[in-house]
Amino acid sequence: MKKIRKKLLRVHGSILIFIGVALTINSTIGTYLGIGIFSFLQKNEFALIGLFQAYLLMAVIGIVLWMGSTQENMRKWHLIGALAHIPPLTAIIMFWSHFVSMEVDSIVMFVAIFHCVLMGTESVFLIRKSKPMPDKTLRCVDCGNEFSFSEKDQEFYNQRGFQEPKRCKDCRDKRRRERGGSRGFGGR
Repeated sequence: MKKIRKKLLRVHGSILIFIGVALTINSTIGTYLGIGIFSFLQKNEFALIGLFQAYLLMAVIGIVLWMGSTQENMRKWHLIGALAHIPPLTAIIMFWSHFVSMEVDSIVMFVAIFHCVLMGTESVFLIRKSKPMPDKTLRCVDCGNEFSFSEKDQEFYNQRGFQEPKRCKDCRDKRRRERGGSRGFGGR
């Protein structure tokens, strides 16, 4: 499941980066040269300001999703991936009559479907829980005794990026007392 989550965030991020940069370039060309799918912007250069910001913001969100794919807990990044599509979908719904009057409604319908698919996919992975981790039995490097590494402890360690414990609780406590109470995480 973790590999699929990582792959989804990276594919989604790559799509947003590529499309965000490509649409920024195309809308700028349409505005200043009057060619391409954004040639209509030449009549309203002011519209480029909003599009320029929106497209580059989507590219930045793509970068954020890539960065999120390297984190242990990826669910929050699926939330960001899903939420990123709400503003464009809202704009499409609110300004549909303008798209129809400009005769670009078929293109905008495709864009709306694109946003719905990506938002839906991210939402599925946001809702879907990872499989529970069974308790592990580990061997202490100091005393050699086995100790249990519970599901709850594994989740705690994973969320904070910690490695599995190498020592049982008794040996950790003993080591902490010998070092004057320090936990080894910069604490006291």
